[in-house]
Amino acid sequence: MNTRSSILKLLGAVIWVLLLSFDVPAAPFYMNIGTLPNGGNCIPLGVSADGSVVVGVAVNASGQEEAFRWTGSTGVVGLGTLPDDIGSKACGVSADGSVVVGVAVNASGQEEAFRWTQSTGIVGLGTLSGGDRSAAYGVSDDGAVVVGTSGEAFRWTQADGMVGLGIIGPPDSVNNNSTAYGVSGDGSIVAGYHISSSSPMQAFRWTAADGMVGLGTLTGLSNWGADSSTAFGVSADGSTLVGDSSKDPYGSGYGAFRWTQADGMVGLDKFSEYVAGRALAVSDDGSRIVGYGYKSNSEILAFIWDAQHGMRNLQDVLVQDYGLDLTLTYGTLETARSISADGLTIVGETYGQAWLARLEPHMSFSFEEDGDTTTDVSGDGNIGIVYEAIFAPGKGVGDSNAFEFNWSSANYIQVPYRSAQTVTDAITLEAWVYPTAWDNIYAGYNRIVSKYPCYLLRGVNGLAQFNILTENHGYKSVLDSQVMKLNQWHYLVGTFDGKSLALYVDGVQKDHTELLDNDTIVTNQLPIYIGENPKLNEGFSGIIDEVSLYGHAKQQSEIAETYESYTRKHDWPMFHNNLQHTGRSIYTGPEKGTVLWTYDTGGEVNSSPTIDKNGIIYVGSNDNNLYAVNPDGTLKWIYSTNGGIQSSPAIGRDGTIYVGSRDNNVYSIRPDGTLKWYYSTDGEITSSPTIGNDGTIYISSYDSNLYAFNPDGTLKWDYSAGWATPTIGRDGTVYAGFAGLRLHALTATGSLKWQSEPASNWPQTVPALSPDGTAIYYGADDGYLYARNTSDGSLKWKSPFTYGGIQSSPAVGNDGTLYVGTQYGSLWALNPEDGTLKWNYYMSLGAWSSPAIGADGTIYFATGYGHLFAMNPAGTSKWVYEGSYESDGHFHSSPAIGSNGVLYVGSTNGKLYAFGAPPCLADFDGDSDVDGTDLATFSAGGAGITLEELTSDFGRTDCPVCR
Repeated sequence: MNTRSSILKLLGAVIWVLLLSFDVPAAPFYMNIGTLPNGGNCIPLGVSADGSVVVGVAVNASGQEEAFRWTGSTGVVGLGTLPDDIGSKACGVSADGSVVVGVAVNASGQEEAFRWTQSTGIVGLGTLSGGDRSAAYGVSDDGAVVVGTSGEAFRWTQADGMVGLGIIGPPDSVNNNSTAYGVSGDGSIVAGYHISSSSPMQAFRWTAADGMVGLGTLTGLSNWGADSSTAFGVSADGSTLVGDSSKDPYGSGYGAFRWTQADGMVGLDKFSEYVAGRALAVSDDGSRIVGYGYKSNSEILAFIWDAQHGMRNLQDVLVQDYGLDLTLTYGTLETARSISADGLTIVGETYGQAWLARLEPHMSFSFEEDGDTTTDVSGDGNIGIVYEAIFAPGKGVGDSNAFEFNWSSANYIQVPYRSAQTVTDAITLEAWVYPTAWDNIYAGYNRIVSKYPCYLLRGVNGLAQFNILTENHGYKSVLDSQVMKLNQWHYLVGTFDGKSLALYVDGVQKDHTELLDNDTIVTNQLPIYIGENPKLNEGFSGIIDEVSLYGHAKQQSEIAETYESYTRKHDWPMFHNNLQHTGRSIYTGPEKGTVLWTYDTGGEVNSSPTIDKNGIIYVGSNDNNLYAVNPDGTLKWIYSTNGGIQSSPAIGRDGTIYVGSRDNNVYSIRPDGTLKWYYSTDGEITSSPTIGNDGTIYISSYDSNLYAFNPDGTLKWDYSAGWATPTIGRDGTVYAGFAGLRLHALTATGSLKWQSEPASNWPQTVPALSPDGTAIYYGADDGYLYARNTSDGSLKWKSPFTYGGIQSSPAVGNDGTLYVGTQYGSLWALNPEDGTLKWNYYMSLGAWSSPAIGADGTIYFATGYGHLFAMNPAGTSKWVYEGSYESDGHFHSSPAIGSNGVLYVGSTNGKLYAFGAPPCLADFDGDSDVDGTDLATFSAGGAGITLEELTSDFGRTDCPVCR
């Protein structure tokens, strides 16, 4: 007996029993489920609705394959086989785990379908009339309907026995062969494949009313089409079928598909790791799909799919999204075989080792889109139904979109019940709120998020409260002692880990209570409500954003980090600073044009720098490298690509850096300089990424496609819109150009809203939006600056320039004034209403750089001849750095302003420049205060400067001693 193996199996069983002592485990986990005693390879093929029972096939002590049934308390238990047979395989299990179906095999290799229960053991189901073999692959939720094949796909019930499901094609078809692999929860819909002499192999969907209906095949697979398909699974509600489609029944190059009545057969998005894919199972409502794909001819990877994220490497999801530590003896997770009805338990095998992964309930609404419904961006498939809640573009936390509620109007959002929402022994419930009044007359209660009576987050006369109903301790609540301020954002979080209940406001714990012993949250099948429960008259007045629910209790450090990520913004996170690309900063730029330092890269710096919340500057170079430079000009790290980087990096809320390269790739790089992911396009990338409020990364390629990526690198969609850096409106509209010389306006889901008529010559610049979002501006080589109405793309005005085209992207002042440079070195200020000229200032020839605007209205503008200008809003010069293009190169890069008042810009001489005022030398003791101790330090000779330097320093107006 293998003692170590037995101990591990015992520990696994104990862990599972502990975890399943409640309906839903406290946190996600991963485990190997073992195998039969003294046995070998174990392959799980089915899982019950709640994930507590797993069935499959394992090699027993005699070296034969034997069907097994696993639970946390029993471990892997063999089910035996039919009399006189030598082997068996369990392929499907009922919703409650009490009925198992599969196939038994005799010594001659003859197969017979079976149905197993605890009371009857394995019972053979026989064959269809005239058949000599059979196999059962699927079973209905209640175990009453079994499906499989006996040469022909069959459906079995106790009353009717085994009944054939017919054929696809003309009645005179010969050589018919079909197999049923899956069945809906109620047994009324069957899925599988059919092939005959007159009908190619194709997936089918069977109902009593319609018979066997072919679903066709995917087209365009691997650029040469597909002529076969197979359906392996069907959702419990029968709405979704999954499988694969390939060139021939045994060929390579197959692709996973998802079929619905509305969309037909649609290929699941492949990401760069997969060359082929096969979908094997789907959750009860079709929201999650699992299977496997080939990364190469020799490496197989398990995948998980949902509508929000597309197809992803399951191992990466478990490690990165759920923080799981996967103990793998060999390689990576190979094949995900089945998924529970609630979409939370996945089973599969890697090199013959059976594993089980448990996810957790997760719901997250970012409220970025207007409409009658709002989407759960977690990918778990929840839908919010909007009942008169008012969409509030640009009014959400961090200038995102949100929904506005008014207690007296009883508007709310309802999230219908789904089993995957269920939380019992652990929860995190959170929301951002902007209260405008605490005006509810009913006991002062203002519900923010609630599932009655299980849990709620609300204001009680303006005090934040988190409340749960437990099985044994009744109602338990935690309450803040300080009223939340009106007309101000607050981050509310309630957590429960089975014993401890805590409330956090703005990242700080406000109240906490401990139960005497562990308990669970009462649950039911009622909806979740946001903003109001219409039956309880406890509505909220104000704006609600970023509502999330998790099946575990977040830690205080994580909550504080989230709060900081929303409230402490990056200094200059993307090209022209923001989604609207106005070039406007909340920080004041430098008062003097002194070069504080330069950092020398190995190639031209045409990339525009970006700056994170810690002052780290990121910039690309034509030497193929992305540089991270500390605020003092020292190097933090370098990341190398295979092409020059002209793209301006963009920084995500979590600090991830995104950048395009001329090697055709989009890169996602962690703040420590290591690669997170990359995506290959079919063209060079010189445009810059723009990051939406929901974390979506938008970037264009010279293959003329605009790409939208999830933060994990999966493709959301692409659209043939052009190559320019995209701009995002406060309502989520994506503006991209300039395929066909046109500006394209797209929805956040990639559908065309409108496209403009073409310009007469190439538009080259990044569009910028007006402060109110009603107009969008961009320049072109035809010498015009265009202003278009964002409602329909119609021309508002176009302003002609006397000399040359426009390579500079316009900047937009607080008052709407437009600032833009021309190829001949002039900076123009235009009225936003009609495009008429307010003033112009000639600087020097060659203006490719785009202006930046400081918080005080100063306009900073660099030219191609090594000059940098600081201009007052009235059009007068504030200061000038008169560099020389021989030594300083050409400033094609656009300047960025840091929170330290320093301005950064790149040059074709290979250097990153930092401009600012020199430090005040009078602060000799370094305490940021100029007083008598500084003079003493200077007198003692500790300052290291001359009296002449001291005198000139006291002549400055920005030194502390002069203020």
